[in-house]
Amino acid sequence: MAETSPEPAGASPVSPERVRIGLVQINNSFSGQDYFPLSVGLLQAYVQARASRPARYEFLMPVFRREPLRELEDRLGDVDVAAFSLYVWNARYSLELARRLKKRKPGMLVVVGGPQVPGNPEDFLRAHPYVDIVCHGEGEETFLEILERYPSRDWSGLQAVSHLAVDGGFQHHRRVGRVASLEGIPSPYLAGTFDRLITAYPGHQWLGLWETNRGCPYRCAFCEWGAAEMNRVYHFDDPRLAAELEWFALHRVEFIFCCDSNFGMFPRDLTIAERVVEMRQRHGYPRAFSIQSSKSAPERVYRISRLLNEHGLSKGVLLALQSVHPPTLEAIHRNNVSMRSFEELQLRFRREGVQTFTDLILGLPEETYESFADGVSSIIANGQHNRIQFINLSILDNAEMGQSAYREKYGLETVESVAVNIHGLVHELDGVEPETQRLVIATKTMPREAWVKTRVFSWMTALLHFDKLLPIPFVVLREVFGLNYRECIEAFMGVDPGQAPIVRGIVDFFTRRAREIQQGGPEYHHCREWLDIWWPDDEYNFIELCVKGRLPEFYAEARLLLRGLAQRAGAKGGLGFIDDAIALNCAILKLPTPGAPSRITLGSNVFEVYRRALLGEKAVLREGPCRYDIIRSGRWEMPWEQWCREVVWYGNKRGDYLHAVEPVLEDARP
Repeated sequence: MAETSPEPAGASPVSPERVRIGLVQINNSFSGQDYFPLSVGLLQAYVQARASRPARYEFLMPVFRREPLRELEDRLGDVDVAAFSLYVWNARYSLELARRLKKRKPGMLVVVGGPQVPGNPEDFLRAHPYVDIVCHGEGEETFLEILERYPSRDWSGLQAVSHLAVDGGFQHHRRVGRVASLEGIPSPYLAGTFDRLITAYPGHQWLGLWETNRGCPYRCAFCEWGAAEMNRVYHFDDPRLAAELEWFALHRVEFIFCCDSNFGMFPRDLTIAERVVEMRQRHGYPRAFSIQSSKSAPERVYRISRLLNEHGLSKGVLLALQSVHPPTLEAIHRNNVSMRSFEELQLRFRREGVQTFTDLILGLPEETYESFADGVSSIIANGQHNRIQFINLSILDNAEMGQSAYREKYGLETVESVAVNIHGLVHELDGVEPETQRLVIATKTMPREAWVKTRVFSWMTALLHFDKLLPIPFVVLREVFGLNYRECIEAFMGVDPGQAPIVRGIVDFFTRRAREIQQGGPEYHHCREWLDIWWPDDEYNFIELCVKGRLPEFYAEARLLLRGLAQRAGAKGGLGFIDDAIALNCAILKLPTPGAPSRITLGSNVFEVYRRALLGEKAVLREGPCRYDIIRSGRWEMPWEQWCREVVWYGNKRGDYLHAVEPVLEDARP
């Protein structure tokens, strides 16, 4: 397998006076909103600023979202160069478009890059003969060099590319590292690269993708971000970032997703966050700024997150863990996460009313059902009552987990699964096969049935605790009897159909869905009736319980299950506080129920026990009448479909499913 390319590859040399270029970066769309195609925008801006003869290159308007392929064939069918940025969510669609374009114009040069290009792409190139050349790593310099060599199609000595030579031999040049000086890479926002898009789609709501740096110092086995040649971090300069923020604000970009791997790692990140706030105050935009927080600078992350939250720019703070099992953290090189720092941050945020959410990955090496369930229980006990996002482990080809030796070592069993977006729409365009991903559905320490049980446990935890069906009784049981959250959740997993048919039906649904995923089925549940989107299975069951009027039966079954759990834990005497906790929890669920009571009387102070526990404090459970006002802010008589969108979907990461509660003031008087 050659490491150099002594001969040209592809079609016969050409020498056009003008090269027409089509750029394709298909991003995910959300509620009719689209991200600017930053990756291909960077390519265009770099070529137009650094080419020897910039006027020679004519760029068509970039393709940024899924459209009927026949329309894109007509739009791009006569370009000289078609370049695609491949991701797991667009690879099949993009490659099908590339195939059709090449068929229409065989002399077209097809270039692909992006994270979905394999590090060793020989099999990829032979399976997709319409692809002429693939790029590895950052593409600005490489893409310009490809265009400059386009007339001869001589790729000899060109770094960070792979292709098949005229004689069919595989030519491979490894990427050699990151671009060390980012000052030479123009901003597509400031260069006017996207001006035509904005003009062509008047009134369209654009979402911003923004880099303040590139690189990641960590080497998590499930991610290619911190690969050996990519793990140094380089920064874009401050004047550029300030000007880009001004651009976003002036163009009324409501949402900015910061692409940095560890925002908050560097002291200047706090200054950047302050600039974002300043733009919001001066111009009203952006209205949300999403970051992926650093794992190694808790004090700075706290200050940044608090600042963004105070000014309404945060949708919730992500405290990523992936696992709390030491052997797993060792296997995935994730030892940089301090559990003590996590717990301190969690408590500080909770006391100040800043919502957080935590990521856990299901199916990691060395994890067992026992370690996973205990880990979930400990994370909740340490203060995460808002949301744990349970993510199925998928294999990226260019990550360490993509190597066969790694998968064999840990017994990672995978299945090719349809890739769909959480709360995403169903795409059915021109019969293109759906995008897929390689999901881990069993490991050496978590065999298939254990994986199913773990997946069911995850959904049940989300439904009962984080979708807010039973957090109050769960917390009170822990405070009163010392029960852990795993015990509370598992009490609902092994029920007899005759004792609790509603709960048993949910467990059976989850079990069936977990096995469907193991057979390659989609990760989420499509429901045409409720917004026609892909729902997480816990949220779908939450909607079904609420909309179809099954909550009274569910809570009756929960009352019996939790009373039995308390008795097995040694409870003696009355258990009326469990009834109180369930009644309060049911009363404050955000449901579109007209005429709902605004006050509730309970036989114990369960709300104080619950509220103090969320703040990391203790309160003694006391019997005696307690009255509470239920604060229903805003209008709550809405259609169920609107409720599905505004409460269940939009409230997901904030766990915003409960109305506020206040003790009746006169009850507190001496």
